[in-house]
Amino acid sequence: MESKLPEIKGEIKINEDVIATIVAMALAEIRGIRPATGGSFIEELAEKLGKKPMPRGVKVELEGDEVSVDLFLTVEYGMRIPSLVWEVQEKIKNTVEEMTGYKVKEINVTIQGIHLGKREEKVEGEE
Repeated sequence: MESKLPEIKGEIKINEDVIATIVAMALAEIRGIRPATGGSFIEELAEKLGKKPMPRGVKVELEGDEVSVDLFLTVEYGMRIPSLVWEVQEKIKNTVEEMTGYKVKEINVTIQGIHLGKREEKVEGEE
């Protein structure tokens, strides 16, 4: 039996900002991490000029159908960092590949700090 559906030609492109949002949503599902706070001077300048920045702590580069992701994270005190980073990499890889169809080439993770919980919140509140 022949299909009566019309043949449609074209291509699908997914913006890097969309992929960065997918990455940020996947990160939100992982216990023990959070994106690093504070942006670079360039990110802050771009934001002031009206360009919507990628989610904090996430940088995405797209080359053809391959994605490279750079993450800048803060880890909760007491978490085992190597295991946590492996979990982050697996979660991001699976989510991005499943949702976009692109191949994840690399996921680089930089741990920029340790979140101390309530003690850190008190110090911030005193300022």
